Amino acid sequence: MLTVKLTGLKSAAVIRRFIHDDNFITSASNAVEWTFKYHGAPSGTILADESQRDLAPFMGSELCTAVETGYSLAYLYHALGTNSFADRAELVIYNALPVMLTHDMWGHQYMSRPNGPWAQRQLDRPSLFTTSGGMATVFGLEPQYPCCTVNHPQGYPKFLANSWARAENGLAHVLLSPSVVNTTVPNVGRVVISCETNYPFSSTLEYAIDSEAPFDFYIRLPSWAVASASTLVVAKGAGAAEQVNITVSPDSKTGLQRVKLSSGKSRVIYTVGSAIRVEARERGAVSVYVGNLLYALDVGEAITTSLPHRYFDAAGEGTREFGGWDKVRDFYISNTKPVSFFSSFFLDTPHKPSLCLL
Repeated sequence: MLTVKLTGLKSAAVIRRFIHDDNFITSASNAVEWTFKYHGAPSGTILADESQRDLAPFMGSELCTAVETGYSLAYLYHALGTNSFADRAELVIYNALPVMLTHDMWGHQYMSRPNGPWAQRQLDRPSLFTTSGGMATVFGLEPQYPCCTVNHPQGYPKFLANSWARAENGLAHVLLSPSVVNTTVPNVGRVVISCETNYPFSSTLEYAIDSEAPFDFYIRLPSWAVASASTLVVAKGAGAAEQVNITVSPDSKTGLQRVKLSSGKSRVIYTVGSAIRVEARERGAVSVYVGNLLYALDVGEAITTSLPHRYFDAAGEGTREFGGWDKVRDFYISNTKPVSFFSSFFLDTPHKPSLCLL
């Protein structure tokens, strides 16, 4: 199964920890670069529906794939310290993962597509996917296969658990997100850091920090960020009256910016400068980003529901065995606005420019 293979993205880094052979650093970097060059989706996941597929934007990708890809990339950043690994981890967790979940996580997809303007039961139509039938894109408790039912709750906890790291004489916030860390740092003592932010929907992160002794606080600047437009302010004293502006100039490999803090309470206000980025895709398509958010085309939505279908009875009328749980339903989504932007992908006419925003 592809999900098992995806854990191989981090295998070279794992092996290196045991045999201490730095040749595996190159192996790990090549594995990630080649995988995303030939199979990467704009949302940060990997285009693979049990088998790896090409870059065509109507190809599918499992929810399990998004979860495992995010975890493997986070591990790679911790093990090797290459900034692009952390960028990719954030990209997949903030884009590919949430669009495959309902807001309350009672429903999820088995398979998603970069340009998929609907999520419909299509048992009577040929499937684009290698092994998946007509329920693959429907939102439900266990559409198509139950693997993603088990796997999807791991995505955010693993991301959060890997968002902080120990660094020399301090702590580092490596996967940017709202979070709290309460720990003991060697030679420092107790350190409590609370990060309040709407990142990635906002570019500003505010840290409330309390430490028993002076320590070094590290913040990651993503590779896509504009350092000259980024700001870093440290506030101390009553009412944060004493403020120091720090020039953002992070380490070129890790992206980490060191901030030396004294003991007691401090506030750090960090703004990540960003700009619109446009990346070319297959068949004349482009993807548009601001920060690490992929823009999507609004095609509207009309939602209908039915009884939930077990994965082994997709063609049936649905099961009533979850009668005590009203939120266990299958959800079908149709677009309510034109989807002409998508047409040239299905017509297979590479000379026509198309917009790939999902």
